[in-house]
Amino acid sequence: MSTISGYDSPLDLFRYSSAGVRDLLPGAGSFSINGTTMLQTYNNPTGGGDAADWASSVVGDSFGSGRAGVASLVSAVDLQEMNVLGYTRASLTA
Repeated sequence: MSTISGYDSPLDLFRYSSAGVRDLLPGAGSFSINGTTMLQTYNNPTGGGDAADWASSVVGDSFGSGRAGVASLVSAVDLQEMNVLGYTRASLTA
């Protein structure tokens, strides 16, 4: 987020406070590809969290909070976020 780090991030293009409302200020925002459907809630950076991570309530996700004994898997939303940033998942080969 530009207001915290001093520069704009590509994720700012997909951060919303609610449907149709971009979120460029410190606080808990949500990831959305179309600006209408909120896919996942981001960490609230005003509490010391990383603005690009999912909220601490998201457990078991590689972009969320880690917990002992809980696998941190890559979710479909993680892959969507990486895709909009320009990353492409490689095909598995046998």
